Amino acid sequence: MPPLNLTPIQARLEQATPGPWVAVTASGGKGFIVSEAWIIATTNDKKGRFTLCRFPSHHNAPDSGNIGRDADLIAHAPPDLSACLQEITRLRAEVARMEEQLRSAEAGYD
Repeated sequence: MPPLNLTPIQARLEQATPGPWVAVTASGGKGFIVSEAWIIATTNDKKGRFTLCRFPSHHNAPDSGNIGRDADLIAHAPPDLSACLQEITRLRAEVARMEEQLRSAEAGYD
């Protein structure tokens, strides 16, 4: 498997609406209230919250309790993706450094 190209992931992250993003109920309260719709919003706008997307509540759906957790996952996606990209970059640099050390050590035995 070829290495994952991080460039398009980083580009999508940079082109997304600036955060921080928050998951809140449509009434504005935080918490996992299944009886209300959930929204993903940003508080970056000086005029107040800007809604990025809305999750309607489906009272009879078997997985309706997951709506708040799904909204929370999406709200945390930008910082989580950024942290993962930084960690992948760090680990790749560490692997490259270790490979170079191995090559140098092997060359010393020739």
